[in-house]
Amino acid sequence: TLAAVTTLLRRSVQHAMTHRAESIERALTHARGMDRARAAEFVDLYVNRWTLEFGEQGEAAVRVFLEALCRAGVTPEATGLEFVGAAVGAGGSDAD
Repeated sequence: TLAAVTTLLRRSVQHAMTHRAESIERALTHARGMDRARAAEFVDLYVNRWTLEFGEQGEAAVRVFLEALCRAGVTPEATGLEFVGAAVGAGGSDAD
């Protein structure tokens, strides 16, 4: 279900945030010659508070980005866009 997947993804990101050095080591196993500093930058792109919950500001940014893509003719209009909130990922209710 949506709630189960969201919970697993949230736990994974939280684990990576709590164990940052381990996350960087893991990234280095797939980094194809990338140095540790660059791998840390890569991890930090995806393992951060915004990944867990980007809130209203993040939702607005996604909408602006998708609207710009639509205006440029890159994608069709994004209708029915739904964001999975913190309550679902924290074990809350799910309307799947």
